[in-house]
Amino acid sequence: YFMYGFHLNYTREEIYEAFRDSHLFVITSHKEENSTVIWESFANCIPIISLSNSGMTDLIKEPFGISIDYECRQQIEIDLSEAISSIIDNPNILNKLSEQLLRERKKHLWSARIKKIIKLYENTTNNKYL
Repeated sequence: YFMYGFHLNYTREEIYEAFRDSHLFVITSHKEENSTVIWESFANCIPIISLSNSGMTDLIKEPFGISIDYECRQQIEIDLSEAISSIIDNPNILNKLSEQLLRERKKHLWSARIKKIIKLYENTTNNKYL
């Protein structure tokens, strides 16, 4: 499944279908700090290639994806093409990244995140961080 550009005119179901049929998610935005589609990609165990300036930099790296250093445009193009070429040459890279995402995704579900937020709140109100 190949989609590119800004997808304002797609329904939510069409976006979910695209994720279900995808093997790799590439986001090259240099202005988005914390894109929702990154979480959706994680939820669907789809590895990500992203620029390192993303607000998700700590997550988008091995074993979950490939981070491209945010330098000059020409270097980004070279690094991005090399990353995609390495995946084409060795599709097992995608399998390993997807398997790791499948093992780790429970940590990123809302149910787990809410538990962390509640614990942080309780610790704060009990003066454990003050």
